[in-house]
Amino acid sequence: MSAGRDDGVRALGRTAAVVGALCVAVHMATATSAGHGGPAERAVFAAMAVACLPCVRALWRRPGRGVWRATAVMYGGMLFLHLLLLSAASGRPEHLAGAHHPVSAAAELGMWGGLLLAALQVALAGTVLAGARPREQQVDRVAAPAG
Repeated sequence: MSAGRDDGVRALGRTAAVVGALCVAVHMATATSAGHGGPAERAVFAAMAVACLPCVRALWRRPGRGVWRATAVMYGGMLFLHLLLLSAASGRPEHLAGAHHPVSAAAELGMWGGLLLAALQVALAGTVLAGARPREQQVDRVAAPAG
């Protein structure tokens, strides 16, 4: 890889690490908030936050292809779940459009924020992974033994 590409990937990795840290903070805030389900739901939110930490660290320090793949898969799953939960919530009377309770409005705001953060992570990972493919193929051809 060229030095310019390395710097670009490193900058994207650091950006993704900050976005991941925001996700961790949102999940921990949700886990400790009284208005977000019972102990089981709170434990799930805390577990999701803890599960993000290894990728956040790796994205900050050494954002290799494996880390970017794991980031794409993890946040793609989060994106899917947020869309699924928002879709399921859209028919409920406490949905944001008709909500007058701050807790339900805050919960929906958190869902939309999570959706945005997950989409951003998927876009960052996709950018890096798509940009790395031609370079890796070129290196593979050069490294192949002449026959």
